[in-house]
Amino acid sequence: MGLRQKLDITDVKLDIEYFGTNVKVMMEVEKKRLFHFDKNQDKNQDKNQEFVFALDRLHANTGRSRSTS
Repeated sequence: MGLRQKLDITDVKLDIEYFGTNVKVMMEVEKKRLFHFDKNQDKNQDKNQEFVFALDRLHANTGRSRSTS
């Protein structure tokens, strides 16, 4: 059984925005039912997560230089 089935995930929506020096990734996860530890919370809770990556830091951490071409 895959992770999607174990967690009852029905859909994952990604929105990726490129800003030149940063990349913003917004993710929304739809589930059939809540996890056992959050089933008492409101079902309309915020399902959205947002991550911002600084590309220059990612390039520095991987040892790769940015191409100018």
